Parts: sequence; C-alpha cells; structure tokens
Amino acid sequence: MPIEIKYTGTQQRWPELATTGKQSVWMPGQIEERDDVEAGKLLATGLFKTAPVVLTATLSAQGVESAQQIPVALYSSAVPFVLPAGDGGTNGLAFNGGGGGAFTFGAAPMAGLGSGLAGFPCFFRLPANAGGSGCVEGWYYGNWLTDTTGIIYGDRYASGNPSSAIPSSPTVFPGSPTGRITQTISVVTAVTGVTLPAGAMGLDGELQWEVSVCGDTGGAVKNFVWNINGIQINREQTATFPITEKLLSIHNAGVFNKQVSSKWGRGIGLVDTVSPSFTSIDTSIDNAMTVSMQIVANTATAVLLKSRWILTKKG
Repeated sequence: MPIEIKYTGTQQRWPELATTGKQSVWMPGQIEERDDVEAGKLLATGLFKTAPVVLTATLSAQGVESAQQIPVALYSSAVPFVLPAGDGGTNGLAFNGGGGGAFTFGAAPMAGLGSGLAGFPCFFRLPANAGGSGCVEGWYYGNWLTDTTGIIYGDRYASGNPSSAIPSSPTVFPGSPTGRITQTISVVTAVTGVTLPAGAMGLDGELQWEVSVCGDTGGAVKNFVWNINGIQINREQTATFPITEKLLSIHNAGVFNKQVSSKWGRGIGLVDTVSPSFTSIDTSIDNAMTVSMQIVANTATAVLLKSRWILTKKG
C-alpha cells in the first residue's frame, strides 16, 4: 500500500542509494509516495516523516459535511423540553388565570429543577385547549421562575434545533388560560427535523446518541426514545431515579443495512445477561431522526435536558 512521505532533512540532493538501492535524490520538503517497504526504510533514517493526509468532506443535501473518521454533530442542543404533569385535579401544572401564561405546580416535580432552570429557555408541551385557552397542542416557549412557578408564552417549537425557535420578544400566551391542565399519556415527539444523510455513516461508521434527562421522583415511568424513520432505536427510561445521562449508539457492520446497537437504556459500561441488540436500518438512504417522550401517568413530569447525535464516518 503506497505511503506518502516527506523528506525533512536539510541536505540538498540527499541520495537514497545506500538506503533503498535507488538512484533518487531528495530536496528538503520533497514529498513522494513509496510502497510500504521503501517507505519503512526511508523513515528509519530519521530524515523522513509521513506526510499529512488531506481530509475531504462529503456535503449532503441537508448541508451536513462528513469526513472519514472525523466526528460530526448532526444535532446538538441543551434547550430543555418539558413534558409537565397535569391530571386536571390537584397534580401538575395549573395556569394562574388573569391573562397570560403564568403557571404554578401543585408541588415541585423535583427540588432544584425549576429553580435551577430559572431563566433558561425551555419548551413546555401543552395539550389542546390547555386551561380553556383554545390553544393547539404543541411545544410552547417558556421559563421557570422557581421550583413551582413559571410562565409560558405563545411562541412554539416546530422542527430543527430549538435554539432557532427561541423568540427575541416572546408573545403573550393567548386565551387567558386558567386551571389545571390534563396532560396526555401518549407518545409525543420532541426533537424533529433532523436527517441522517444517505451514506453518511459509511460501511463501518457509528452514530451515537448522547442524552441527559430528569423529571419527578414518583414511581411513574418516563420514556425518552431515539427513533429513525419511526422505528425505535434506543430508549432511556426512568422512574424514581429520574436523573440520568447515557451514550447509546448504532454501528454499521460492514454493510449499510445492518448495525450492532447499544442495549436499550444500558449504554457504555453497563452489563446485562440478555441477548445483545441489533438493528436493520438502511443507512444508504436519507433517514429522519426524532426524539419522542412519554409519561405513563399524567401525574409525572419528564424533562429532556440535552440531546446530541454524533456521526463518525468510516468506510
């Protein structure tokens, strides 16, 4: 296999005859390709080094550049997605009334969560007609103020990186909502509008999902799921110990449509006794990726704190 080497000596017209048996001479800074045997002999003189490899990147239709063995972030955000509790009774988020989107929780989902996020841009999931406002279901921009209070505005997240949906001047939440919301226990899509470009993984590349989540400490299950084209690839699930951060991955197995995958919710460094996980996603075509969330009881609160997909192309 040819190796590109560079002469780093200072002698003009340095002869390689005694080293390789060839009549060639070298000038300072000269670069050539040699077979691995000749390159090895020349490198052993201490007068040569391997030349730097020029990396070329492939630009996808989505504007994602991928180069061999260089990690690329397909998506990266620490704007929290909050799926708040609300049972229509005494638990969860209730609008204060009197106009605007000021809210109060019946009890703090977790000590230090709301106060820690005070001032952070967040997106809160509201059901349709939340508090009798007539609003549509969706992710609404808002801020925590304390562990139990905050305010939600009329601006919404639809797709892509949520930082692009943060308003410079938030609009007042419409409809003068009042009272406790009744939250859905169905699966809702949080992060959307992210594409794994066709062929971007290569035959032996890896795609990692770094995820950090939290929520209330009640026993109700909270699910955070990585989906590719609607297929569940991996999941982080919490309940009474809701704070967790994981690194989960799929790795192409020499072909575009077979992957060795992380065990569901296990991640790097954790052990298991059940069969390993495998997927069959065709990565030779564009694939839509999402993160979905679910609370199995509407007395629970789930928070996606950060999410990142890192792509490393190989082959």
